Amino acid sequence: MAWTNLVRSVWMVAEVEDKEDSGKRMLVPAKANLAAEQKGVLYKLSPLDVREQEEAIEGYAGALSKEDKALIKEQLFRVRWVGTTNATADKVFAGQKKERQNNVDQCVRWLKEFLAKFAYPDAEVKAAAEAKGFSDRTLRSAKEALRKDTPSLEFSNRGAFQGAWWNGLGSPENWIKRPEPTGDSDKTVKSVKTGESGKSGCTRTESQTVLDQTDSPDSPDLTILSEDARTPFDPEPERQPGEDDDNPWA
Repeated sequence: MAWTNLVRSVWMVAEVEDKEDSGKRMLVPAKANLAAEQKGVLYKLSPLDVREQEEAIEGYAGALSKEDKALIKEQLFRVRWVGTTNATADKVFAGQKKERQNNVDQCVRWLKEFLAKFAYPDAEVKAAAEAKGFSDRTLRSAKEALRKDTPSLEFSNRGAFQGAWWNGLGSPENWIKRPEPTGDSDKTVKSVKTGESGKSGCTRTESQTVLDQTDSPDSPDLTILSEDARTPFDPEPERQPGEDDDNPWA
């Protein structure tokens, strides 16, 4: 990182993987231009007892409210040194970087499969990723990688996708919304050809589906849906102020 080039000494903190002695951390050297090579040190954070908490609060934060004092007491710890280590920052964080990249690669494969047939709202993508064990950070990195892939990951909140940000592969014009649970089994599915002129003045002719409960074209229940009968085919809506605020990259 750039800031490490500006200083003469850098130490980094990492957790120690030790199932028999949890809570241990290490402070390891990453850079030491003006000093001899040094070992890293191991330590734990031990909470203060009640008397020590009271002394620390009254000595440094006596003017705070009772509620604020209670919150601070829960965050007071003492560093307890427990040994040394030969581990270096390069070795420690190289392993973590490799593990994280593996997680990102797995998330990329999952996301491509998840969006292979349908587009999904961003909130549902996040929920599905969390259910698979992927963190928000890993999901963001996977999205960034898919933005450079072919077909690329795209986002839209326009047209039929208005109201929320949706995620899909390739051009949003070719997306199919994910199925909506309806529970209505009495409707008959019919395929028709239809042309519709949007607000932009362009005429679009697509294979669409009509769901109705009668054979009459005058039926008030007739609804024109997109090709797989899952979403209304809407013309391009006018943009609303602040519509871009809920960006999926946020």
